[in-house]
Amino acid sequence: MHIVFRVDASTQIGTGHVMRCLTLAHALEQKQHSVSFICRELTGNLIDLIRQHAFDVIALPLETDAHPNSENQHAAWLQTSWQRDAGQCIEVLNTLPRTDCLVVDHYALDRSWEQAVSNDTNHIMVIDDLADRQHDAALLLDQNYYLNSAERYHDLLPEHTRQLLGPQYTLLRPEFTELSSSIKPRSGQIKTILIFFGGVDADNLTARTLDALQTLDSNIRTEVILGSTNPNKDEIINFCDSLDNVNCHTAVTNMAEFMSRADLAIGAGGTTTWERCYLGLPAIVFTLAQNQQAVNEDVEHAGAVLLAGNTTTPVDTIRTLLKEVLNEPDKVRSMSEAALALMRDHIGASGVVDIMEQTCAG
Repeated sequence: MHIVFRVDASTQIGTGHVMRCLTLAHALEQKQHSVSFICRELTGNLIDLIRQHAFDVIALPLETDAHPNSENQHAAWLQTSWQRDAGQCIEVLNTLPRTDCLVVDHYALDRSWEQAVSNDTNHIMVIDDLADRQHDAALLLDQNYYLNSAERYHDLLPEHTRQLLGPQYTLLRPEFTELSSSIKPRSGQIKTILIFFGGVDADNLTARTLDALQTLDSNIRTEVILGSTNPNKDEIINFCDSLDNVNCHTAVTNMAEFMSRADLAIGAGGTTTWERCYLGLPAIVFTLAQNQQAVNEDVEHAGAVLLAGNTTTPVDTIRTLLKEVLNEPDKVRSMSEAALALMRDHIGASGVVDIMEQTCAG
C-alpha cells in the first residue's frame, strides 16, 4: 500500500501528532508499505525531523494572509482555510502514486475536508482525540481512555466507519514495546523523579516543578527532559546546573529507558500518558490543553494518575502533591498497577497496521 499522512506540528499545535504518526509510519514501513507526509511549514514544524526518519515530506507553504473560515474551534491551527488546504493536498496527491490510505491527524480538519479529497485517495483514516466534529472515513483511531468511549463518536461518523477506541491502540514507539518483558508494578518508593512536559511547555511548568522540589528530600534524583521546541530551554538548563542531584537532558532518543528507571513522573497529559501507563509509571499530571481535560479526569478515576490542575497551578500546590505521594508508597504502588491495567490489551502500531491492511489494501 501507499500511505500518505496529513499532519502538522507547530508551537501552537505541539509535536505529539507528528510523533505518533511517525510511529505508525515506521510500523507500515516494516511491513513493506510506502509512506509520504504532507505538512505545512508552520512555525515550529517538524518537517526536518520527519526527513531525518527517511520519509518523503511534501511541504505546503506558510500562508501569511490566511483567514480560516470554519466553525471548527481549532481552524486557526491550519493557518489557512480548509478549502485551500484541501486543494493544495489534492495537487500533491496527484503527483504521487495512487494513495491507498490518507491518514489525517489534525484537529483543524473534519468531514468537509475529507469529502473534498476523497476522490483522490482510496480510503481515509482519521486519528482524533476530541470527538467534537464529524468525519467521513473508513477508519477512526482514538487511543484515549474514556468511561463513555463507546458513545463518544455517536452521530459523528458514517455507519461503515470502523472505530479503534482505547489505549490498546496507542501508537507506542518500539523503544517502549521492546521493554514489555521487563515491565512490572513499582514498589511505591520514590528515589527518582522524571519531569517532562512535552515538546514545547510554553507555560514553563518545568521550572515551576523544579521550584516545588527544592524543599523536599534532597536525596531524590531528578531527571529533566526538555522538548526540542521548548522556548525556555537555556534558562532551564542553567537552573538545573545550579541544583544538586538534578540532571537536564535535551534531544532524548531513549525516553522509554528514562521512564523505566523513574519511580514517579511529573508532566502533561496527551500521548505521554500512554507511554507512562505502558511502563507502569505513576504520574502527577497537568492539563495543558482543554482537549486533555476529560481523558485526564477519566484516567485519574481509573487510579493511574494524580491530577495537579492546569497551566495556572501554583508552586505551593505542586509541592503539596509531591509531599502527598512521597509519604504514601501504597498509593503510588496502586497507581502503577492501575496504569498497567489500562494497557493490558495493547496491540499497538503493528496491530493497527494489520487493521489498515484489512480495510485499505486492494
